[in-house]
Amino acid sequence: MGTGSSDYAEILAIFEKQGGAGKAKKGTPKNQGQQRKELASQKEQQAKASQPEKAKPSMHGVFASLGYTFAFIIGAGIYGYGSYTDSVQTILLGAGTCVVTLLSYLLLHLIHRKAGIIRVQADSGHHAKADASRAKADVSPAKADASRAKADVSPAKAELAKKAPSPDPSKKQEKAKKAKPSGHPLFAVFGYAFAFILGAGIYGYGSSTDSVQAILLGAGTCVVTLLSYLLLHFIHRKAGIIHAQADSGHQAKADASHAKADVSPAKAVKIPSAVPAELTQKVAKVREAEEKAMQEARIEAQKLVKEKQQFVAEERAWKKDISTKERQEQRTGKAKEAFQKAKGLLEKEEKHLAMLVEKKKALVEAQEQLKLKEQQKKELFDLGSLKAFVKNKKPYETDIDKAYALIEKYGSMKLSDIAGIFEVEQKTIEEWARILEQHKLCLVHYPAFGSAELRKVK
Repeated sequence: MGTGSSDYAEILAIFEKQGGAGKAKKGTPKNQGQQRKELASQKEQQAKASQPEKAKPSMHGVFASLGYTFAFIIGAGIYGYGSYTDSVQTILLGAGTCVVTLLSYLLLHLIHRKAGIIRVQADSGHHAKADASRAKADVSPAKADASRAKADVSPAKAELAKKAPSPDPSKKQEKAKKAKPSGHPLFAVFGYAFAFILGAGIYGYGSSTDSVQAILLGAGTCVVTLLSYLLLHFIHRKAGIIHAQADSGHQAKADASHAKADVSPAKAVKIPSAVPAELTQKVAKVREAEEKAMQEARIEAQKLVKEKQQFVAEERAWKKDISTKERQEQRTGKAKEAFQKAKGLLEKEEKHLAMLVEKKKALVEAQEQLKLKEQQKKELFDLGSLKAFVKNKKPYETDIDKAYALIEKYGSMKLSDIAGIFEVEQKTIEEWARILEQHKLCLVHYPAFGSAELRKVK
């Protein structure tokens, strides 16, 4: 529970009271701290002097880009030049150039990577061996002093550390310089090929329009080449940063090993085997308190876990109830909406059906009236039959009686038609109409359009 350092201090204090710590000797704690500081500063200076230069990888992407550009120009040369056989030959030449360029680039890239890895591994191996030798030289005097004087750092440790062999930084720098990989002029051939193809494309093919197209194609290819070179340059710079980090990591490990070797004598204090009863009781009480606190913490954690599980279960049940209620409400709402829609459609259909029935009745009545009027017209226009009906009159009947009989038969007749039937003037028929209207036998109707007519009294 974080009480180890305090218990250790209490144990040392109790031993000092009882005289079990022994007499102080030449190497006091203050002298030991000063010696450790001096040794640490010396190690830092040696590490800085022995640190090699950062590995700078070569930048070899431009010629590969030129090789790809060469293949691109050959492929573009197919457009509009030569016969079918020439086009096929050009395609095969461009494909072969692409394959050769790719294989050459991969081979040289692999060689350079291998060279860089071997160089870094060799440097790191030298560093590790030198650091191990220095650590052994630093630790061995400390062990001898600890066995003689109980964790006292002897002054001979600093002298041994100074006499320890340190690597020569100039040799390291020379090795790092020699490890740089050489260039690769193979891809320059593809650059020359690119220039040759571009010049040939401008020189002797087609009209001025074709030459302009070839020039624009070459300019675009140059731009693509430049962008490819910049991309590979950035990638190689990143690789250089990674190499530098690896070197610095090895150096940091070596510094850490030196620091551990310097601190180790301070931890060589031996506790006497005779432990007083008071100390054992105190340690036992501390352990009991720690166990009790741990048990209480476990019980509290179990309670919290149970409460959390119960809360999660209640939350799930609550969400489930809410989801079921929401589903039921959605179902009932959908059913209500469907019922309302069906009811509205039914009402519309009923209204439409009633309207159709009324229209049908009106249509039947209109058809009957139309048939009646057509029949009346036929009978009225059959003047021979009407005149025959009028001539066959009884001795006590007059023309007004005949006209009244016609009106009762047909329901209504125009005054002009009656005048034509009886071959009299319309003024006479108007007088007859007034007489019949006075006796309430007929009615004279004057429509908005057309002539007046006599109608039967219902």
